[in-house]
Amino acid sequence: MTLRNTVKALLGTALGAPVMIAVLVWVRVLLGAMGDEAGKAAVDRISLAIGVAWLAAVVGLVVALASVYLSATPEDDGESTETAEATAPRKGASRAGKPS
Repeated sequence: MTLRNTVKALLGTALGAPVMIAVLVWVRVLLGAMGDEAGKAAVDRISLAIGVAWLAAVVGLVVALASVYLSATPEDDGESTETAEATAPRKGASRAGKPS
């Protein structure tokens, strides 16, 4: 699995898990109102498992995105010195039309 696919999967999990938890909370309240204690306990366990998966997905997403960022950033600061040299005034050049 490539890093891009990993980020996609983790992002889907990080965004989808809270929605699933919200639906399961509604189901838990419904089962509690109907008096089904066993079903309510089962939904609680499932919600807890999805919450743990959501937390793991968020941590994994942060690590994966940091890896993407660090692999895209140049190792040395050669670009920043080149741009600084290009914008710095040169010796012998006039500033704003004034002779040097």
